[in-house]
Amino acid sequence: MLLPPYFPLLEADSAGYLNFIPQRTAFYPIFLRGMTQLGLSLEQITYVQTFLFSLALMTLLAAILRAGVSRVLVLFFAVALEANGYFSSLQRTISSESIFSP
Repeated sequence: MLLPPYFPLLEADSAGYLNFIPQRTAFYPIFLRGMTQLGLSLEQITYVQTFLFSLALMTLLAAILRAGVSRVLVLFFAVALEANGYFSSLQRTISSESIFSP
């Protein structure tokens, strides 16, 4: 990684996702369980999350281009997102806000 993460790997509420606490949505704990059953560590799971985030961002940028926004503006938007290390650092923590919002 070019920039160190702003957030620790585990947050105060991470246990709620790792242990299927009923107040949490089910998909993210299932995602975590599936990744750990594949043999991935929590740190490696954050690489998968970052990859999924990248796919979602590419989909967003493609949709913006199809909507008729100029390429220059889309490029500026992509550079602005990339320059914000705080924004991408969320993908490198075990928390539902990384890729799934309730």
